[in-house]
Amino acid sequence: MKLKKIAHVAIAVRDLDKALKYFKDVFGLEPLNGKVYESKDEKLLFTFLPIGDTFLEVMAPTDPTSYLAKFIEEKGEGLHHFVIAVDNIEECVDELKSKGVKLWSVTNVGETTPLFDKVCRGTSERGKPLKFTFLDPESTLGAIIELEEEIED
Repeated sequence: MKLKKIAHVAIAVRDLDKALKYFKDVFGLEPLNGKVYESKDEKLLFTFLPIGDTFLEVMAPTDPTSYLAKFIEEKGEGLHHFVIAVDNIEECVDELKSKGVKLWSVTNVGETTPLFDKVCRGTSERGKPLKFTFLDPESTLGAIIELEEEIED
């Protein structure tokens, strides 16, 4: 298993616009390329704020039934997860599973289909296609850890 680096750290907020204003006013941070993304499946908006060679991801729910809205309701705003870039996500997942680590089967409220119980496809903090999944915090000492592998389109 080849772990490359911490790709980004994500925080959960109630109001994305308010959070972006805060990070701009206080730290001078602005979304990479001015982009805000939407995940309809996860029912959230997110963006990446560059800090050196890594990023801060800021995420906000768009629906009170999203898993992120439930997370904020239970734990408040703040740190949600961190992301480890890997060379080969399938090999990494297989090795972690052999060591008892599970993938996160979180669902949106009222839904039964898990969001991350497999390797998914998405967009990286650099705007490139990627494969990603989340590890179940019950098998990672309580931390929500995302694995990602940037891929060719």
